[in-house]
Amino acid sequence: MAITLRNTKGTALTHVELDANFTTLQNADLDSAAITSIAQAAQGSINLNTIAGDSDINFGTHKILYSNNYDSAGALPAAGTYHGMFAHVHSEGAGYMAHGGAWVKLANFSDVGTGIDSAKTISLVDSNYVSARIGSVSGHTDINMSGISNNQILKWDSAQQMFIAAADVSGGGGGGGLGYADFSVSTNAAGSPTLSYNNGTGVFSYTPPDLSSYLTSYTETNDLSVAVTWTNIPDTNVPESAVTQHQAALSITESQVSDLQSYITGYTVTEGDVTSHQAALSITESQINDLGSYLANGSSIDMNGNELVMDADGDTSFHASVDDEIDIRVKGTDVGKFDSDGLIINSIRTSTAGTPTLTSSSNINMTVGGSVTVSGGGFRVASLTTSQRGSLTAANGEIIYNTDNGQFEIYQRGDWTAMTRGASLFTLTASGSSHYIFNDPDGHWFPTGENDPLLYLRRGETYYFVNNSGGSHPFEIRASAGGSAYSTGVTNNGSSNGTIVFKVPMSAPSTLYYQCTAHGSMGNTINII
Repeated sequence: MAITLRNTKGTALTHVELDANFTTLQNADLDSAAITSIAQAAQGSINLNTIAGDSDINFGTHKILYSNNYDSAGALPAAGTYHGMFAHVHSEGAGYMAHGGAWVKLANFSDVGTGIDSAKTISLVDSNYVSARIGSVSGHTDINMSGISNNQILKWDSAQQMFIAAADVSGGGGGGGLGYADFSVSTNAAGSPTLSYNNGTGVFSYTPPDLSSYLTSYTETNDLSVAVTWTNIPDTNVPESAVTQHQAALSITESQVSDLQSYITGYTVTEGDVTSHQAALSITESQINDLGSYLANGSSIDMNGNELVMDADGDTSFHASVDDEIDIRVKGTDVGKFDSDGLIINSIRTSTAGTPTLTSSSNINMTVGGSVTVSGGGFRVASLTTSQRGSLTAANGEIIYNTDNGQFEIYQRGDWTAMTRGASLFTLTASGSSHYIFNDPDGHWFPTGENDPLLYLRRGETYYFVNNSGGSHPFEIRASAGGSAYSTGVTNNGSSNGTIVFKVPMSAPSTLYYQCTAHGSMGNTINII
């Protein structure tokens, strides 16, 4: 193989020189002698990339023999430049590999030992993993393996707050656990009744209740074969005093009174027998309610000309001094009566806080010989919406207050008519972000909804703008289109939800504007007249 060498260094190679040399290298069989010849010719280090043209070099079955030996780790070249390079550090007797910009020390066989369970291998593993190995619990402070032997298990000891070695329990169902023979009950002396269980020994401890202060036995000498009387019941068992000491608490039931005749024979009840107890007699409410059961069917109580007195001093009563009439007397004065026309009373008033309510499922008729006078307060009629008003079966002369348009209305000539024109009220909805839609409850100003109408408002009048446009269209009365808010006489100006009130002052300019503060296209002019 002929390699053209240059006699002059420091000048650029020509294309002819490169082409001739690489053609020669490509066609040549580079044996060790040829490589040696090239190296000698290079008179120093040689870069194989220069020879191979930055391509791979396939040595086939041949070997590369070299000594990549460095005295210390500090002598190693830059790991970032030679990624993947292997080097031997003689002072440490260890191999290093360049990776990730750093030299990584490789473990020797003597460092690892034999098998994954070798002491040397374990010492290389983090202590947290060693603690988790099967058979190793030395890292757990709540496990005490001291003295453990064959067929023992770990049991929790609440006193030491740790697991300790203890004997397993054999027998029982399923080949393990506690069997019935392992349980027992010990009985303590009588006292406060308790039942406790020792989960270490499987023993229940029972303390029965102390019944020494209670009756433990009773002997009755009378076999009840003859009538029981005080003479044949021994006083030692049931003395007469045991019964008589409770006689004050005895009571006679209604059934006993009803069946009294079976207990009393050959005796007549005298007036004295009754009057001697009359002070103690009382009539309960239940007896009055059940008065009908004491009167024969079809009979009556005749109180003609007499009074049914209702209080202690006798000046409050029901009495019938006139035929077909029951008078109501309170404190000696007749305050009303019942007759064929119904209840007639002198006055109705409340004595405690609250509002008296008169309810009827149909009409209530009031007939007077003069006027109906209301004193001490106003006269209030029903407040209804237009929809509620339409549900009435109205008659001429009926009056309501319409809350939708704020005015009194009267039904006459078959229709509802405003008695006094209320404040002007406009309801606002929205057409997207383009227009306000104006309506009013009676269709007076707007028979149908109108988009952003031109408004004419009178000085001295009050106008209500109810903004129902969805909460995203603040309605504001302004001094100019797109300008500042006009606030004189305006309440809740710029509200996106609720009612804006405009009391038009005499000083209002002839032209104002209404506009959505979020969408300038929604609005129009207000002419003040």
